[in-house]
Amino acid sequence: QEVTVPAPTPTPTLSPTPSGNETATPTPPYGAPLYVFPPDGGIAQPGRVELQWVSVGALEADEAYVIQIKDMTAGSDVVSFVTRSNAYQLPADLIPTTGETHRFQWWVSVGRRNSQGIYNIISREAPISSFEWQSAN
Repeated sequence: QEVTVPAPTPTPTLSPTPSGNETATPTPPYGAPLYVFPPDGGIAQPGRVELQWVSVGALEADEAYVIQIKDMTAGSDVVSFVTRSNAYQLPADLIPTTGETHRFQWWVSVGRRNSQGIYNIISREAPISSFEWQSAN
């Protein structure tokens, strides 16, 4: 014999009533730039390299792209550059001259200049991209 017993009616749960004192979680005003060149894991020929990315939109007057790059092969410190363009030609003194291909990591973020002239990152964290840069020698 089977007995069907109806389940009890669920008690509704009330949502909390907003008090007006809640604070919104701040979100970055910009997404992370999307990289165009060199592609992640790509190989750059000897000579000058221009890093390129997709614009995140119109920047305010005190905002710029902050490019950070590190030569992993040489074990160098991170070098930073600032531009308002969505491309940046790396300086000649970064070109490998050791006769071997160097692996570089780079990333781009949007920064806002403070009163001391320092750029504070205000965009979403950008992924690190890497490329192999062939030596000029």
